[in-house]
Amino acid sequence: MYDAISTTPDRTNFAAEPIQVTGTMNLDGARIRFGYAENGTVSGYYCTPRQDACITGGSPYSFQSENPGWQPCTGGCTIAIPAIPGRVLYYVVEQRDKAGNVTSGDTQIIVVP
Repeated sequence: MYDAISTTPDRTNFAAEPIQVTGTMNLDGARIRFGYAENGTVSGYYCTPRQDACITGGSPYSFQSENPGWQPCTGGCTIAIPAIPGRVLYYVVEQRDKAGNVTSGDTQIIVVP
């Protein structure tokens, strides 16, 4: 007889997926839009069936229509995406400079264990 160790992920809670964001002196803040393809187009970044992009910040996240804030990131930062285990997560890092200009990176993909 042996003791089995469970390797089944906890699917009842969000899994924090840490994303490293490189900072610059001109960078004022950063945040991440994220979602899942089963909720709409990948470029929509819908994390629920509600057709409103999900963005880090809030508790545990915000919708784009709620005008979420930005995480300070001048010297670089780590932003945790509240991800659903067992799903394919699509995300994009948004950065805002001190003049208020927003840029977005390329869409990235994570298979959440």
